[in-house]
Amino acid sequence: MIHQKKAAELLLFPAKPGSQLRQNPWMAAQFGVEFPKSSEKMIHYLLKIDNFLSSKKNFQYKGVLMTMQLKSLIILIVCLLWPLFADCIPLQEKIVGGVEAAQGEFPFLVSIQSIYDGTPSHFCGGTLVNETWILTAAHCAKGHDPSDLQIVGGELDLLNHSSHEQIRLGKRIVINFDYELNEFMYDIAMIEVAEPFEFNDQIVSAELSSQGQDTSRDEILTVIGWGALEEEGPLSNKLQKVEVPAWDDQDCIDAYYTIFYDVDPTMICAGLEEGGKDACQGDSGGPLLNNQMQVVGITSWGFGCARPNLPGVYTEISHYRDWIDKVLATGYGY
Repeated sequence: MIHQKKAAELLLFPAKPGSQLRQNPWMAAQFGVEFPKSSEKMIHYLLKIDNFLSSKKNFQYKGVLMTMQLKSLIILIVCLLWPLFADCIPLQEKIVGGVEAAQGEFPFLVSIQSIYDGTPSHFCGGTLVNETWILTAAHCAKGHDPSDLQIVGGELDLLNHSSHEQIRLGKRIVINFDYELNEFMYDIAMIEVAEPFEFNDQIVSAELSSQGQDTSRDEILTVIGWGALEEEGPLSNKLQKVEVPAWDDQDCIDAYYTIFYDVDPTMICAGLEEGGKDACQGDSGGPLLNNQMQVVGITSWGFGCARPNLPGVYTEISHYRDWIDKVLATGYGY
């Protein structure tokens, strides 16, 4: 196995403070460093290749024994050829094609911000499930000390503070015990805040879908967040929303199978077949809503943003409602 931290140090330079290169939560948790998005993609694919080859002891391909030397050669070739195809295979999730939301339209949405360096910086969304617990994606919470997080309710414009906002510090993070970072599986977590939010007409808890609840194919869903308005673009300062249709599970599995990504029935996919509307970087962890304003999913990952025939992928709440209720009741996820 490639030593992941060393790989990050050898293959890239950390992004300079204040640069336009935003930290990807998945890669930050994986390596503990911040670095350019093109390098994120390369490391991601090197790890996938290395994981596959390492699992194949005495692996033979067309009669050629997979030795360590040949394995190293394959990885070296990927590194050398990377500049030729890096822009063709973007990595991780991830509002494109949407419109601005109104103040109080989604009173259960929160902005999860890092205060590690003293300056609040939005990097993921989340959903209030009661006065003290936030629902988000595991890749948003992984690798963070809860005391380095601030949770902002009543947020609309990231650049303009308003009287509607309430700010709370993180107290505890609970990540689903089955979470597999490399495989984007079980991407769900809960964050407890140090002081309860005070509910009002601008800040309330969300209604979650029930365990086993089905989302129908072509059902219109709404995804919201402060993520990029286009692939590789900067974050949006103002909250955005966009409507996308749900996909059939098998259709989504088939679509991602063609590019060697795994999707399973614990995920829900949504997007236009022709592309143009989707979540994007910075929307991760936020809610996916049905027309009853129930949270049916958590923005998790995708291949680029708003690309044709590659929908956004969300953690489906109906597979985890029992786990969520257990965390709310006990404070633990096991």
